[in-house]
Amino acid sequence: MYRNHSEKLPQPKSCTKHSLPEPGTTDWSRDGRLPDSRPRPGYCFRCGENGHLASSCRDAPDPTKVAEKRRKLRERQA
Repeated sequence: MYRNHSEKLPQPKSCTKHSLPEPGTTDWSRDGRLPDSRPRPGYCFRCGENGHLASSCRDAPDPTKVAEKRRKLRERQA
């Protein structure tokens, strides 16, 4: 009925929590997946300028600039 106080009780097993890395230590994409190892395009497919996507582009199409940027991107991805 009474326990012997010299008897040791089993200790709970430690558990590890899965946690996200510290901010700024890993480059995560917006959806939480690790980035692809290949360089990604960072330019508009309509006008060829950096800083926005074709869906929000207000500039005139520039197929020559887009083709040149696409060629350079393929070289970096190879």
